[in-house]
Amino acid sequence: MGHGFDLFSLKNTESNGYNNFSSQTIFNYLSQKKILALTFFLLHVVGYQIIGLIIARIIMQFNTDTSYINAVSTFISESIIVLIYLGFVLFIPELRQGFFKNRMANIGYALAICFIIYLFGSNLLSTISSLILPNQGNDNQQLVVELVQKYPAMMIITTALLAPIAEEFSYRFGLVSLFGEKRKVLGIIVSGLVFGLIHFNFFFKSMDEFLVEIVNLPSYIFAGLVFAYLYSRTENGIPSIAIHFINNLMATLIILLM
Repeated sequence: MGHGFDLFSLKNTESNGYNNFSSQTIFNYLSQKKILALTFFLLHVVGYQIIGLIIARIIMQFNTDTSYINAVSTFISESIIVLIYLGFVLFIPELRQGFFKNRMANIGYALAICFIIYLFGSNLLSTISSLILPNQGNDNQQLVVELVQKYPAMMIITTALLAPIAEEFSYRFGLVSLFGEKRKVLGIIVSGLVFGLIHFNFFFKSMDEFLVEIVNLPSYIFAGLVFAYLYSRTENGIPSIAIHFINNLMATLIILLM
C-alpha cells in the first residue's frame, strides 16, 4: 500500500533515520479519519432522506401516485448517494485502499462462513417471527413488496444493487471505521443495532403495528451484525456488499414469484 494518509492504519513517517510522530500529527490523522467515517455514515442516514424528500416533492408536481413517487424517489436518491460514494473513492486513493484493503483471494473462506451463518440465522429468525405473528411483515417489508410488484425492473436495481452498495459504505465503511481498531467489537455491535433501527418504523399507529416492528427487528439487527463482522474481519467491502446483494436479490425474486 502506498504512503500517505490511510483510513485504517497509521503510516510511519521516517525522519532522519527513525520514526517521528508528533502528537499533532496523530491528532490530525485521527481527526481526518473520524470526519471521513462520520461523513460516510451521515451521507446515507441524513443525506439520503433530504435528497429523497426533494425528489419526491418534484415528482409530485407531475404524478400524485404514492407508489410511483416512492419507487422513483428511492431509485434516484440511492443512485445519487452511490455516485457520491464512488466519487469519494475514485478521487481519494486512500479511501479506495481502505475499503478494498485485502485482496479477494485472501477472504473467500470468511465470506463463505459468514454467508452460511447469515442464511441459517436469518431463516431461523424469520421462522420465529412468523410463528409469533403469522403473515405480518413490518411496514418496510410491506412497502418493498408493493413497489417490487408494481415496478419490478426499477426495484431490482434499487434493492439488489444500489441499496447494498450505499448501506455498506455507510454502516460498515463509515460507522464501523468510526470506532477504530481498539473499539472494533463496539463498532460491529453499534453498526448492527443502527442498521436494524433504520428499518424500524417509529411512526406506528397501534400496539399491533408496534409488535410487528419489534418482532421483525432482530432479523435486521442480525443482518447488520453479520455484514459488520465480515467487513471488519476481511477489511474489504466487497464481501459484505456481495452477501447484502445476494440477500436482497433473492428476496426481490421471491416477491416477484409470489
